[in-house]
Amino acid sequence: MDPSALSVSDTLHDPVAVARSIDRVIAVEPALALGPDERDPKAFFNSREPGFAGLIQIILEQQVSVKAGQAMWRKLTVACPDFSHKAFLELDDDVLKSCGFSRQKMVYARGAATALDDGSLKLTELENAPEAEAMAALMALKGIGRWTAEVYLLSCLGRMDIWPAGDLALVLAVQHLEGMAEKPTLREMDVYGERFAGDRSVASLLTWHYYRRHLRPNAF
Repeated sequence: MDPSALSVSDTLHDPVAVARSIDRVIAVEPALALGPDERDPKAFFNSREPGFAGLIQIILEQQVSVKAGQAMWRKLTVACPDFSHKAFLELDDDVLKSCGFSRQKMVYARGAATALDDGSLKLTELENAPEAEAMAALMALKGIGRWTAEVYLLSCLGRMDIWPAGDLALVLAVQHLEGMAEKPTLREMDVYGERFAGDRSVASLLTWHYYRRHLRPNAF
């Protein structure tokens, strides 16, 4: 796809496109079916604004529960109400520790803020960039791996074909769906996701919803 051709209708922000994608995903995996009152994307898609704030929320959620990451984000917005990458760079270690940042996450978040400040990262340009290019730009930053980059493309940019294969909740849900004795490997997760090609973002969202419903009702 020509990146300049990307529009709302090509993303998770278009309810009609999402509804069609839901139908295609459920046709492939009926166990992911939603109840009649669950088909509104707002019921299972917590979108984030694209930009630095969204990226920091995802960094905070690395290796912790979504609830823990959200709690840290709330503390950060209290400590820094006029949030921006420039304002973030003014926060000292003690403030970030009080918000729940580990030493590693301080390094990662400050690295992203510095890259925005010096122009080496332009998050606005990623909104219409091809997925491989957007992924590479994000993964060039310290502490931004495949999972963080994919979740940014999915939840902040609303891309339609993202499958964060390394996500633990997705791994456990697929293990349950497939009746596997062991957790699937990253390669097995990628192969599983291929059945939803073109609709992998909605497949991810419905699989997370399945995880909450069947495995960890209070997880998110």
